[in-house]
Amino acid sequence: MAPSPLLSTVSTTSSVLSFVGVAVVLGYAVMRPKWFKNLMGRLVLALAVVDFLMACAKVIARAGPNAGTDSLLCMAQAGIIENFGLVSVFIGLAIALSMMYIVFFNGSIRFVQKFEWSIIAACFAIPLPITATMFIYTEDGEHIYGDADFWCWITSKHGTRQFSFLFVIQWAILAFVLTWIGLRRVENDLARSATTPTATGESTGSDKKYSKLMSKRMMAYTLAFIDGRIPSTANRLYPLITGTPLFELSLLQAVFSPLAGFIDCLVFLYIRYIMERGRRDSSGMGSSSEMKSTFSLKSATNSFVDSRQPMLFSNEA
Repeated sequence: MAPSPLLSTVSTTSSVLSFVGVAVVLGYAVMRPKWFKNLMGRLVLALAVVDFLMACAKVIARAGPNAGTDSLLCMAQAGIIENFGLVSVFIGLAIALSMMYIVFFNGSIRFVQKFEWSIIAACFAIPLPITATMFIYTEDGEHIYGDADFWCWITSKHGTRQFSFLFVIQWAILAFVLTWIGLRRVENDLARSATTPTATGESTGSDKKYSKLMSKRMMAYTLAFIDGRIPSTANRLYPLITGTPLFELSLLQAVFSPLAGFIDCLVFLYIRYIMERGRRDSSGMGSSSEMKSTFSLKSATNSFVDSRQPMLFSNEA
């Protein structure tokens, strides 16, 4: 069943807001290109490109199905939504794993930097065979992609395939990230509580601030991915269970599913704010002992990229 004109209008409006969010991020990339010359910056930029492509596919809404399920427009719309929906999840995974490796496992920033282009390439390459399978796979002699109510994608008739080709993969990755974040934070809290005060107490305090700062950054993107995917998942799951769609869930999907670019822009601006605040707080410490104890925090928050010592984290992400 095709959505009402209201839902199509809401979906198109959200897509336009996504274009605005992407424009803001790309504007920063043009005005401050040095902010994007490391792994984190390039992943954020790659995510903005993905958000742009997704908004292009969703802003036309029903134009894909209306052109015919065998049309190139419908196939392009379905392919972009499937492929880049997965790419965005893998970029989120790369952001989370990079931060976890540095913050929780004391990993080498330079080591991560060596593989930044391979990481980005993997984010774009891994979904390709899944997308190709969506076009090749058939059930009862017909393709599974076509009119998916809002736009062209896997049809509601093949609701279980919507989950196996996208939603299960998305939520499995998000569950993995959240589990690891939770376990590592608990482990770190236990280790800190077991540590007795020593002469290195100041550095322990600065490390705690640094870890808290990076955890906020990591959780911001993770929560953004969750918030944007709950309405879509619920709206596809409800009719699969009950056999009837629910207008309220369809409305939520129409609002949030095309809004990814705008949400990611808000996260980008929020992270810039907390990193700048962390830099100001660390630079405001006056005593020499305090300055020494916060060296690692300040070096991580003073600049987005230093040509002499490339940094993964900074106040300018």
